[in-house]
Amino acid sequence: MTSLYLQLQKVMAVLAASMILVACQSTGSGVTNVGSGNSAYSAQNAMQRTYHYQSNVYLDVAVPVFETGLAGPYDYKLQEAQREEGIWPQVRRLEANRFALDTKHALEKTGAFGSVHVTPDAQADKDLYVLGKIISSNTEILELNVKVMDARNKTWGEERFKFQVGAFFHNDPMNHGKNPYEPTFAAIASWVYDLLNKLSDSEKQEIERVSDLRFAKNYSPEAFSDYLVQTRSGTWQLAGFPAQNDPMYQRIQAVKAKEEQFIHTLQTNYETFYETSNEAYSTYHHETYPLAVQKRQAEQERRNSQFLSAGLAILAVAAGNQDTHLGNAVAAVAAVGALSNLKDAVDANRELHEVRDILDEAGSSLQVQISPQVIEFENEKIALQGSAQEQYQQLRQRLQEIYRLEQTPDQQL
Repeated sequence: MTSLYLQLQKVMAVLAASMILVACQSTGSGVTNVGSGNSAYSAQNAMQRTYHYQSNVYLDVAVPVFETGLAGPYDYKLQEAQREEGIWPQVRRLEANRFALDTKHALEKTGAFGSVHVTPDAQADKDLYVLGKIISSNTEILELNVKVMDARNKTWGEERFKFQVGAFFHNDPMNHGKNPYEPTFAAIASWVYDLLNKLSDSEKQEIERVSDLRFAKNYSPEAFSDYLVQTRSGTWQLAGFPAQNDPMYQRIQAVKAKEEQFIHTLQTNYETFYETSNEAYSTYHHETYPLAVQKRQAEQERRNSQFLSAGLAILAVAAGNQDTHLGNAVAAVAAVGALSNLKDAVDANRELHEVRDILDEAGSSLQVQISPQVIEFENEKIALQGSAQEQYQQLRQRLQEIYRLEQTPDQQL
Protein backbone atom coordinates (compact mmCIF):
# COMPACT_ATOMS: atom_id res chain seq x y z
CA MET A 1 0.00 0.00 0.00
CA THR A 2 2.75 2.40 0.95
CA SER A 3 4.65 1.72 -2.28
CA LEU A 4 1.51 2.42 -4.34
CA TYR A 5 1.03 5.79 -2.64
CA LEU A 6 4.67 6.62 -3.29
CA GLN A 7 4.27 5.71 -6.95
CA LEU A 8 1.10 7.76 -7.19
CA GLN A 9 2.78 10.75 -5.60
CA LYS A 10 5.76 10.52 -7.97
CA VAL A 11 3.61 10.19 -11.09
CA MET A 12 1.28 13.01 -10.04
CA ALA A 13 4.23 15.24 -9.14
CA VAL A 14 5.76 14.72 -12.57
CA LEU A 15 2.41 15.37 -14.25
CA ALA A 16 1.81 18.51 -12.21
CA ALA A 17 5.26 19.93 -12.85
CA SER A 18 5.02 19.20 -16.57
CA MET A 19 1.56 20.74 -16.85
CA ILE A 20 2.83 23.90 -15.15
CA LEU A 21 5.61 24.15 -17.73
CA VAL A 22 3.18 23.59 -20.59
CA ALA A 23 0.78 26.16 -19.15
CA CYS A 24 3.57 28.73 -19.01
CA GLN A 25 4.32 28.10 -22.67
CA SER A 26 0.70 28.39 -23.73
CA THR A 27 -0.10 31.76 -22.16
CA GLY A 28 1.06 33.62 -25.27
CA SER A 29 2.28 36.38 -22.96
CA GLY A 30 4.37 37.13 -25.66
CA VAL A 31 7.33 37.46 -27.78
CA THR A 32 8.26 40.97 -26.69
CA ASN A 33 11.73 41.10 -28.25
CA VAL A 34 12.79 40.80 -31.85
CA GLY A 35 16.24 40.05 -33.22
CA SER A 36 16.86 36.62 -31.66
CA GLY A 37 16.29 37.92 -28.16
CA ASN A 38 18.74 40.80 -28.56
CA SER A 39 17.26 43.55 -26.39
CA ALA A 40 18.95 46.21 -28.52
CA TYR A 41 16.41 45.44 -31.23
CA SER A 42 13.28 45.04 -29.14
CA ALA A 43 10.11 46.40 -30.68
CA GLN A 44 9.86 49.14 -28.06
CA ASN A 45 13.45 50.32 -28.47
CA ALA A 46 13.24 50.31 -32.26
CA MET A 47 9.99 52.27 -32.40
CA GLN A 48 11.30 54.96 -30.04
CA ARG A 49 14.82 55.25 -31.45
CA THR A 50 16.08 58.41 -33.14
CA TYR A 51 18.93 58.42 -35.68
CA HIS A 52 21.84 60.81 -36.20
CA TYR A 53 23.95 59.58 -39.10
CA GLN A 54 27.45 61.05 -38.89
CA SER A 55 28.80 60.47 -42.40
CA ASN A 56 28.75 62.04 -45.85
CA VAL A 57 28.66 58.69 -47.65
CA TYR A 58 25.16 57.34 -48.34
CA LEU A 59 24.93 53.84 -49.74
CA ASP A 60 22.10 52.94 -52.14
CA VAL A 61 20.04 49.99 -50.95
CA ALA A 62 18.13 47.22 -52.70
CA VAL A 63 15.41 45.40 -50.80
CA PRO A 64 14.51 42.44 -53.02
CA VAL A 65 11.00 41.04 -52.70
CA PHE A 66 11.15 38.67 -49.73
CA GLU A 67 11.49 34.94 -50.21
CA THR A 68 8.13 33.33 -49.51
CA GLY A 69 9.46 30.08 -48.09
CA LEU A 70 6.80 28.25 -50.08
CA ALA A 71 7.17 24.69 -51.35
CA GLY A 72 8.03 24.11 -54.99
CA PRO A 73 5.26 23.35 -57.53
CA TYR A 74 5.92 19.59 -57.41
CA ASP A 75 6.81 19.22 -53.75
CA TYR A 76 3.39 17.90 -52.77
CA LYS A 77 4.40 16.59 -49.35
CA LEU A 78 5.82 19.94 -48.30
CA GLN A 79 2.80 21.70 -49.78
CA GLU A 80 0.50 19.60 -47.60
CA ALA A 81 2.74 20.10 -44.58
CA GLN A 82 2.67 23.86 -45.09
CA ARG A 83 -1.09 23.84 -45.46
CA GLU A 84 -1.33 21.95 -42.17
CA GLU A 85 0.85 24.68 -40.64
CA GLY A 86 -1.54 27.34 -41.92
CA ILE A 87 0.55 28.65 -44.83
CA TRP A 88 -1.43 30.03 -47.78
CA PRO A 89 0.45 30.75 -51.04
CA GLN A 90 -1.74 33.71 -52.03
CA VAL A 91 -1.12 35.50 -48.74
CA ARG A 92 2.59 34.63 -48.66
CA ARG A 93 3.19 36.08 -52.13
CA LEU A 94 1.34 39.22 -51.19
CA GLU A 95 3.31 39.52 -47.95
CA ALA A 96 6.63 38.95 -49.75
CA ASN A 97 5.97 42.20 -51.65
CA ARG A 98 4.46 44.10 -48.72
CA PHE A 99 7.26 43.20 -46.30
CA ALA A 100 9.87 44.46 -48.76
CA LEU A 101 8.00 47.78 -48.90
CA ASP A 102 7.71 47.86 -45.10
CA THR A 103 11.47 47.33 -44.82
CA LYS A 104 12.15 50.07 -47.39
CA HIS A 105 10.01 52.56 -45.47
CA ALA A 106 11.68 51.70 -42.16
CA LEU A 107 15.18 52.10 -43.64
CA GLU A 108 14.26 55.46 -45.16
CA LYS A 109 13.20 56.76 -41.74
CA THR A 110 16.77 56.38 -40.45
CA GLY A 111 18.04 58.99 -42.94
CA ALA A 112 21.27 57.00 -43.24
CA PHE A 113 20.99 55.73 -46.80
CA GLY A 114 20.86 57.08 -50.33
CA SER A 115 18.10 55.60 -52.46
CA VAL A 116 16.22 52.65 -50.96
CA HIS A 117 14.42 50.64 -53.63
CA VAL A 118 12.36 47.48 -53.65
CA THR A 119 13.65 45.26 -56.46
CA PRO A 120 12.27 42.08 -58.03
CA ASP A 121 15.37 40.13 -56.98
CA ALA A 122 18.98 40.56 -55.89
CA GLN A 123 20.26 41.01 -59.44
CA ALA A 124 19.89 44.79 -59.35
CA ASP A 125 23.19 46.63 -59.00
CA LYS A 126 23.18 48.45 -55.68
CA ASP A 127 25.67 49.16 -52.90
CA LEU A 128 23.78 47.27 -50.23
CA TYR A 129 21.22 44.44 -50.14
CA VAL A 130 18.75 43.67 -47.38
CA LEU A 131 17.51 40.14 -48.08
CA GLY A 132 14.47 38.82 -46.26
CA LYS A 133 12.77 35.44 -45.98
CA ILE A 134 9.40 34.72 -44.36
CA ILE A 135 9.68 31.96 -41.77
CA SER A 136 6.23 32.33 -40.21
CA SER A 137 3.34 34.75 -40.63
CA ASN A 138 -0.16 33.98 -39.38
CA THR A 139 -1.46 37.45 -38.33
CA GLU A 140 -0.50 36.75 -34.70
CA ILE A 141 3.19 35.83 -34.94
CA LEU A 142 5.65 37.07 -37.55
CA GLU A 143 9.10 35.54 -37.92
CA LEU A 144 11.58 36.72 -40.54
CA ASN A 145 15.16 35.85 -41.41
CA VAL A 146 17.13 38.86 -42.67
CA LYS A 147 20.59 38.95 -44.24
CA VAL A 148 22.62 42.03 -45.20
CA MET A 149 25.25 41.93 -47.97
CA ASP A 150 27.11 44.60 -49.90
CA ALA A 151 28.21 44.84 -53.54
CA ARG A 152 31.50 43.15 -52.69
CA ASN A 153 29.52 39.98 -51.84
CA LYS A 154 30.51 40.47 -48.20
CA THR A 155 27.93 39.52 -45.59
CA TRP A 156 27.45 42.11 -42.85
CA GLY A 157 25.20 39.97 -40.70
CA GLU A 158 22.21 37.63 -40.53
CA GLU A 159 19.50 37.82 -37.91
CA ARG A 160 16.15 36.24 -36.99
CA PHE A 161 13.34 38.63 -36.04
CA LYS A 162 10.23 37.42 -34.23
CA PHE A 163 7.24 39.46 -33.11
CA GLN A 164 3.85 38.68 -31.58
CA VAL A 165 0.92 41.02 -32.16
CA GLY A 166 -0.68 42.07 -28.88
CA ALA A 167 -3.98 40.51 -27.87
CA PHE A 168 -5.78 43.88 -27.82
CA PHE A 169 -4.14 45.52 -30.84
CA HIS A 170 -7.19 45.19 -33.09
CA ASN A 171 -9.59 46.24 -30.32
CA ASP A 172 -7.95 49.63 -29.85
CA PRO A 173 -9.53 52.32 -32.10
CA MET A 174 -6.20 54.22 -32.00
CA ASN A 175 -4.62 51.37 -34.01
CA HIS A 176 -7.06 51.66 -36.90
CA GLY A 177 -5.11 51.75 -40.15
CA LYS A 178 -1.81 50.93 -38.42
CA ASN A 179 0.45 48.08 -39.47
CA PRO A 180 0.44 45.46 -36.68
CA TYR A 181 3.87 44.26 -37.83
CA GLU A 182 5.47 47.73 -37.93
CA PRO A 183 7.71 47.14 -34.86
CA THR A 184 9.37 44.24 -36.66
CA PHE A 185 10.51 46.41 -39.56
CA ALA A 186 11.60 49.20 -37.23
CA ALA A 187 13.81 46.63 -35.50
CA ILE A 188 15.26 45.49 -38.84
CA ALA A 189 16.12 49.07 -39.77
CA SER A 190 17.72 49.64 -36.37
CA TRP A 191 19.88 46.55 -36.81
CA VAL A 192 20.97 47.47 -40.35
CA TYR A 193 21.77 51.01 -39.19
CA ASP A 194 24.11 49.68 -36.50
CA LEU A 195 25.82 47.40 -39.01
CA LEU A 196 26.34 50.39 -41.31
CA ASN A 197 27.96 52.44 -38.57
CA LYS A 198 30.67 49.83 -38.11
CA LEU A 199 32.14 50.79 -41.50
CA SER A 200 34.53 53.64 -42.19
CA ASP A 201 33.79 56.17 -44.92
CA SER A 202 36.64 54.78 -47.02
CA GLU A 203 35.13 51.30 -46.88
CA LYS A 204 31.73 52.66 -47.88
CA GLN A 205 33.33 54.45 -50.84
CA GLU A 206 35.00 51.21 -51.86
CA ILE A 207 31.59 49.50 -51.85
CA GLU A 208 30.19 52.24 -54.11
CA ARG A 209 33.05 51.81 -56.59
CA VAL A 210 32.74 48.03 -56.65
CA SER A 211 29.01 48.43 -57.33
CA ASP A 212 29.70 50.80 -60.24
CA LEU A 213 32.32 48.50 -61.74
CA ARG A 214 30.23 45.37 -61.46
CA PHE A 215 27.51 47.13 -63.40
CA ALA A 216 30.03 48.35 -65.99
CA LYS A 217 31.59 44.90 -66.28
CA ASN A 218 28.17 43.41 -67.03
CA TYR A 219 27.81 45.67 -70.09
CA SER A 220 31.41 45.83 -71.21
CA PRO A 221 33.56 43.09 -69.68
CA GLU A 222 36.42 43.73 -72.10
CA ALA A 223 36.76 47.32 -70.85
CA PHE A 224 36.18 46.93 -67.12
CA SER A 225 37.08 43.38 -66.01
CA ASP A 226 40.66 44.35 -65.12
CA TYR A 227 39.44 46.79 -62.49
CA LEU A 228 37.96 44.01 -60.36
CA VAL A 229 39.38 40.85 -58.79
CA GLN A 230 37.19 38.07 -57.43
CA THR A 231 38.65 36.09 -54.53
CA ARG A 232 38.25 32.36 -53.95
CA SER A 233 35.52 33.09 -51.42
CA GLY A 234 33.53 34.93 -54.09
CA THR A 235 34.04 38.49 -52.83
CA TRP A 236 35.07 41.34 -55.14
CA GLN A 237 38.06 43.62 -54.60
CA LEU A 238 39.16 46.79 -56.40
CA ALA A 239 42.24 46.56 -58.62
CA GLY A 240 41.83 50.10 -59.96
CA PHE A 241 39.21 52.54 -61.17
CA PRO A 242 38.69 54.34 -64.49
CA ALA A 243 38.96 58.11 -64.78
CA GLN A 244 35.71 59.99 -64.33
CA ASN A 245 36.04 61.47 -67.85
CA ASP A 246 36.66 58.08 -69.46
CA PRO A 247 34.23 57.95 -72.44
CA MET A 248 33.42 54.28 -71.89
CA TYR A 249 32.73 54.87 -68.20
CA GLN A 250 30.54 57.89 -68.95
CA ARG A 251 28.53 55.89 -71.48
CA ILE A 252 28.00 53.16 -68.88
CA GLN A 253 26.86 55.75 -66.36
CA ALA A 254 24.23 56.97 -68.85
CA VAL A 255 22.91 53.42 -69.24
CA LYS A 256 22.92 52.95 -65.46
CA ALA A 257 20.91 56.15 -65.06
CA LYS A 258 18.22 54.70 -67.33
CA GLU A 259 18.11 51.48 -65.32
CA GLU A 260 17.87 53.51 -62.13
CA GLN A 261 14.96 55.39 -63.66
CA PHE A 262 13.18 52.10 -64.30
CA ILE A 263 13.81 50.92 -60.73
CA HIS A 264 12.53 54.26 -59.45
CA THR A 265 9.41 54.00 -61.63
CA LEU A 266 8.90 50.48 -60.38
CA GLN A 267 8.55 51.86 -56.85
CA THR A 268 5.31 53.54 -57.89
CA ASN A 269 4.09 50.16 -59.09
CA TYR A 270 4.96 48.53 -55.76
CA GLU A 271 3.47 51.39 -53.75
CA THR A 272 0.26 51.24 -55.79
CA PHE A 273 0.07 47.51 -55.22
CA TYR A 274 0.61 48.08 -51.49
CA GLU A 275 -2.16 50.65 -51.27
CA THR A 276 -4.52 48.60 -53.44
CA SER A 277 -4.12 45.52 -51.25
CA ASN A 278 -4.05 47.44 -47.97
CA GLU A 279 -7.76 47.32 -47.17
CA ALA A 280 -8.10 43.63 -48.00
CA TYR A 281 -4.93 42.77 -46.06
CA SER A 282 -6.03 44.80 -43.03
CA THR A 283 -9.40 43.05 -43.08
CA TYR A 284 -7.63 39.71 -43.36
CA HIS A 285 -5.55 40.56 -40.28
CA HIS A 286 -8.50 41.78 -38.25
CA GLU A 287 -10.74 38.86 -39.11
CA THR A 288 -8.21 36.02 -38.91
CA TYR A 289 -6.23 37.14 -35.86
CA PRO A 290 -8.72 35.47 -33.46
CA LEU A 291 -8.57 32.33 -35.61
CA ALA A 292 -4.77 32.31 -35.48
CA VAL A 293 -4.93 32.59 -31.69
CA GLN A 294 -7.60 29.88 -31.58
CA LYS A 295 -5.47 27.62 -33.74
CA ARG A 296 -2.43 28.06 -31.49
CA GLN A 297 -4.52 27.43 -28.37
CA ALA A 298 -6.18 24.38 -29.93
CA GLU A 299 -2.78 22.94 -30.81
CA GLN A 300 -1.60 23.54 -27.25
CA GLU A 301 -4.75 21.93 -25.85
CA ARG A 302 -4.20 18.93 -28.10
CA ARG A 303 -0.61 18.60 -26.85
CA ASN A 304 -1.82 18.95 -23.26
CA SER A 305 -4.49 16.28 -23.80
CA GLN A 306 -2.03 13.90 -25.43
CA PHE A 307 0.45 14.48 -22.63
CA LEU A 308 -2.15 13.96 -19.91
CA SER A 309 -3.44 10.85 -21.70
CA ALA A 310 0.05 9.40 -21.79
CA GLY A 311 0.61 10.24 -18.13
CA LEU A 312 -2.66 8.63 -17.06
CA ALA A 313 -1.84 5.54 -19.11
CA ILE A 314 1.46 5.22 -17.24
CA LEU A 315 -0.41 5.68 -13.99
CA ALA A 316 -2.89 2.98 -14.98
CA VAL A 317 -0.10 0.49 -15.69
CA ALA A 318 1.68 1.34 -12.43
CA ALA A 319 -1.50 1.02 -10.41
CA GLY A 320 -2.57 -2.17 -12.21
CA ASN A 321 0.63 -3.88 -11.14
CA GLN A 322 -0.40 -3.45 -7.51
CA ASP A 323 -2.38 -6.43 -6.26
CA THR A 324 -4.79 -4.38 -4.19
CA HIS A 325 -8.36 -3.16 -4.51
CA LEU A 326 -7.12 0.42 -4.33
CA GLY A 327 -4.62 -0.23 -7.10
CA ASN A 328 -7.33 -1.70 -9.35
CA ALA A 329 -9.63 1.23 -8.66
CA VAL A 330 -6.95 3.80 -9.44
CA ALA A 331 -6.05 1.91 -12.62
CA ALA A 332 -9.68 1.96 -13.77
CA VAL A 333 -10.04 5.70 -13.11
CA ALA A 334 -6.76 6.46 -14.84
CA ALA A 335 -7.73 4.38 -17.87
CA VAL A 336 -11.06 6.21 -18.21
CA GLY A 337 -9.24 9.53 -17.88
CA ALA A 338 -6.78 8.54 -20.60
CA LEU A 339 -9.57 7.64 -23.01
CA SER A 340 -11.39 10.88 -22.25
CA ASN A 341 -8.32 12.99 -22.93
CA LEU A 342 -7.59 11.13 -26.15
CA LYS A 343 -11.11 12.02 -27.29
CA ASP A 344 -10.41 15.69 -26.40
CA ALA A 345 -7.26 15.56 -28.51
CA VAL A 346 -9.20 14.16 -31.47
CA ASP A 347 -11.89 16.83 -31.09
CA ALA A 348 -9.26 19.57 -30.91
CA ASN A 349 -7.62 18.23 -34.06
CA ARG A 350 -10.97 18.31 -35.86
CA GLU A 351 -11.44 21.95 -34.82
CA LEU A 352 -8.01 22.77 -36.21
CA HIS A 353 -9.03 21.55 -39.65
CA GLU A 354 -12.17 23.69 -39.52
CA VAL A 355 -10.10 26.76 -38.61
CA ARG A 356 -7.66 26.02 -41.45
CA ASP A 357 -10.52 25.84 -43.94
CA ILE A 358 -11.78 29.27 -42.87
CA LEU A 359 -8.30 30.80 -43.15
CA ASP A 360 -7.74 29.13 -46.52
CA GLU A 361 -10.90 30.72 -47.87
CA ALA A 362 -9.85 34.13 -46.54
CA GLY A 363 -6.37 33.83 -48.03
CA SER A 364 -7.59 32.88 -51.50
CA SER A 365 -9.21 36.31 -51.95
CA LEU A 366 -5.85 38.12 -51.95
CA GLN A 367 -4.04 38.30 -55.28
CA VAL A 368 -0.76 39.85 -56.33
CA GLN A 369 -0.72 41.85 -59.56
CA ILE A 370 2.13 43.74 -61.25
CA SER A 371 1.11 46.23 -63.93
CA PRO A 372 2.82 46.40 -67.36
CA GLN A 373 5.09 49.38 -67.98
CA VAL A 374 6.28 51.38 -70.96
CA ILE A 375 9.77 52.93 -70.75
CA GLU A 376 11.02 55.58 -73.18
CA PHE A 377 14.72 55.52 -74.10
CA GLU A 378 16.50 57.09 -77.08
CA ASN A 379 13.11 58.07 -78.60
CA GLU A 380 12.04 54.45 -78.42
CA LYS A 381 9.17 53.03 -76.39
CA ILE A 382 10.01 49.74 -74.69
CA ALA A 383 6.94 47.76 -73.63
CA LEU A 384 7.58 45.63 -70.54
CA GLN A 385 5.14 42.91 -69.55
CA GLY A 386 4.91 40.07 -67.08
CA SER A 387 6.14 40.05 -63.48
CA ALA A 388 8.39 42.78 -62.14
CA GLN A 389 11.32 40.38 -62.42
CA GLU A 390 10.51 39.62 -66.06
CA GLN A 391 10.11 43.32 -66.85
CA TYR A 392 13.51 44.07 -65.30
CA GLN A 393 15.18 41.32 -67.33
CA GLN A 394 13.54 42.62 -70.51
CA LEU A 395 14.81 46.12 -69.83
CA ARG A 396 18.35 44.96 -69.16
CA GLN A 397 18.43 42.94 -72.34
CA ARG A 398 17.21 45.90 -74.39
CA LEU A 399 19.67 48.31 -72.75
CA GLN A 400 22.54 45.96 -73.56
CA GLU A 401 21.42 45.86 -77.20
CA ILE A 402 21.31 49.66 -77.33
CA TYR A 403 24.73 49.93 -75.67
CA ARG A 404 26.31 47.60 -78.22
CA LEU A 405 24.75 49.53 -81.11
CA GLU A 406 26.13 52.80 -79.74
CA GLN A 407 29.53 51.24 -79.18
CA THR A 408 29.97 50.00 -82.76
CA PRO A 409 30.59 53.40 -84.46
CA ASP A 410 33.37 54.20 -81.97
CA GLN A 411 35.09 50.90 -82.73
CA GLN A 412 35.02 51.67 -86.47
CA LEU A 413 36.63 55.11 -86.16
